[in-house]
Formats: sequence, structure tokens, C-alpha cells
Amino acid sequence: AVARSGPGAHVAKQLFDAGVDTVTLFDDSCVQSRDLGPNPLLTEAQVGLQRGAACAATLAVQGTDVRVVCVPELTEAVVAEHNTLVYNRRDLKGMLDWNLFCRR
Repeated sequence: AVARSGPGAHVAKQLFDAGVDTVTLFDDSCVQSRDLGPNPLLTEAQVGLQRGAACAATLAVQGTDVRVVCVPELTEAVVAEHNTLVYNRRDLKGMLDWNLFCRR
């Protein structure tokens, strides 16, 4: 599961290119023009769309066997289905909570 913005998109792209089974994205903010530079998965035509869904759409059309999923909410159930979580929101409490959850 990969969450949020430019750095998360770079990680998602690298995992996708490496051929992992599934890349799950969560980012509920809307694409803004300022996102286009740091995020390799977004295009100008996607401005105004939900960022996670836009990134998932870009990856999904690249024609590999990697399953790409966009989830509307990052929950314990979603994270429990994965081996890796990249959480890059600037939210210390969230980082600590997910760190504890992933180590259980």
C-alpha cells in the first residue's frame, strides 16, 4: 500500500516496474497543477481528479500483470493485506500509529 503525493508516487512506480503482485494507492486529495512536477504519474488532463485514482489510472494502462488498486480509505484491513506500507503524510501521530500496527 502506498499513500500520498510525489514521493509515494515514485515508490509506487518503482514497485510497479519491479513487477510486484499488487500496488494499492490511497490519496484522497485532488490533483493540482503544482503536483505535476514532483509526481511522475500525473498529467495536466488529470487536474481536479482524485490523486490516488489518477495515479492508479496512469499505472493501469501500462499493460503489465501488476494489479493496481485505489482505495477510498486507508484502513487496518487494507494495510493487513500487504507486505509493505509507504506512508508519507506529514502526520506524526499517523506515522507512529501505522508503525505500531505494522509491527504487530
